[in-house]
Amino acid sequence: MPITVNGQTITDAELEREIQRLAQQRQGQTAPREQEPFLQHMQQKKLRREAEDHAIGRILLAMEAAHRFPEVPQEEIDRIYEEAYGKRPAGSQDEEQSRRRQIKGYIRVQMLLGTCTQAVEAPDDNQIFQHYMRHREEFTRPELVHASHIVKHLKEGEPDAAARLALESARDELRQGKAFAEVAASSSDCPDRGGDLGTFPRGQMVDEFDDVVFSLKDGECSEIFQTQFGLHIAMVHERIPPQEVPLEEVREQLRQHLMQERQTNAVEALIAELREKATIERG
Repeated sequence: MPITVNGQTITDAELEREIQRLAQQRQGQTAPREQEPFLQHMQQKKLRREAEDHAIGRILLAMEAAHRFPEVPQEEIDRIYEEAYGKRPAGSQDEEQSRRRQIKGYIRVQMLLGTCTQAVEAPDDNQIFQHYMRHREEFTRPELVHASHIVKHLKEGEPDAAARLALESARDELRQGKAFAEVAASSSDCPDRGGDLGTFPRGQMVDEFDDVVFSLKDGECSEIFQTQFGLHIAMVHERIPPQEVPLEEVREQLRQHLMQERQTNAVEALIAELREKATIERG
């Protein structure tokens, strides 16, 4: 159903585009339980409400910007137009005028946002420290392992006897003291770098692989195990425990994050103020 904001209509098509945009932003963030029909329905309703709020907010900002900044420097419009379309008209005269109107509206909104956020104070060192202390668990590097593997790929529908026999032979060579990289180079289906996978946290590999390598000690080799990629033998060269990231390493990152958060809050407060005075009707 269409929504009207101070007489300007948000069509169903415009709202659907906003829903799709938000859905793409959230792609991959949906929890498995949210695939249940009821929860999926509720998630879609929530997404639609968010899309409506975003669309209404954009219109209110554009209207307020047009009210506060009726004039926009022509040279700024020309500069952005030329950056996007070149110096020559990119289409008919009507298309060019439409694009210039869009650019003018964009510049007005940026001027409004600049005015809205210019009074926002940057966080001081004490505020940054307090945020760091409240969220210390977020500033911890996860446990890492440096591991190598020997793998024999399995073909769907074929028995794994030959692959398992090859890995048992490789395991015997390792037990006899042969270097892991040397055995991997001669026996693995992925022999590059002697099977060295580098250093990685839990979650970068498939669960079956993580479960094995994160249970091994430094210098320890696993027994033969299976993942969706085939049969493996893994060796852990080094385990690196979780480490807290010092404040000094993230101070500037936190300063920027908190500043952006404050600016976002200022814009949201402006939109809330504009909504209180607006006439919003749902068809």
